[in-house]
Amino acid sequence: MSELIGEDYLLSKSINKPIDSSHFFLSNNFEMYKFPDVVNSSYLKILSDLKSNKQFSSDSLAHFIDGAIMNHPILKSRIVEFDEEQHFTPARLSTIKHLKKILPDNYFSTVSNICNDKTYLNNHVLKKHRMKNKIENLPKSFSDFIEWLEQSDEKLSGYICEKNGFRFLGGRMAQRAYYDCLRDTAHLSEKNKDLESPLRFAKKSFEDIEKISFNKIENKRIKEIIVEILQTDYQLSIAST
Repeated sequence: MSELIGEDYLLSKSINKPIDSSHFFLSNNFEMYKFPDVVNSSYLKILSDLKSNKQFSSDSLAHFIDGAIMNHPILKSRIVEFDEEQHFTPARLSTIKHLKKILPDNYFSTVSNICNDKTYLNNHVLKKHRMKNKIENLPKSFSDFIEWLEQSDEKLSGYICEKNGFRFLGGRMAQRAYYDCLRDTAHLSEKNKDLESPLRFAKKSFEDIEKISFNKIENKRIKEIIVEILQTDYQLSIAST
């Protein structure tokens, strides 16, 4: 991305320009955003599906953002996320039906399709979470997935441990899905008035196009695919050089 749009418009730890709370308001508590009522209503449903006790602090999550575009003449200012395997969990899938009611489908269909790929779930997503069991049938809900997880003999690890707001086995998955939602909706907050909707790029999308693992794709081709995704999913045109 830095080669595509130039480092002057990009923030990211990878180019030694880290993001912090001075750039965006991104609290771990949705109630702090002053969202419109319809958005707050969606969060209550999301957190119910994610089995949350809704006990959050007001800590900033800005430093967890993968990257951000700032004041670009075409792309403007946006959060940019590169989603690897660990993001495509039953927890993330459970949030999509609520997010679709308040946001355009720029990437939700892609996310849903990946989350509903049982082979990818077993061989990549669960493996990324250091889990040894494989699921026979896609769970109908996140609660069903957690029930399956609790009945399994998985070794407790930081990948599936309890987290603040999600005090149960598998809580880390729910927390990540919730944090993804906060990045999805940050631009709807009156505290982020100059922020546009985020850009998300799934690692699997690049691999599906090229039929090889991501680390084997040449930079030139990565840039070309980014341009294609921007045009087809976001209706944003930018030249690749």
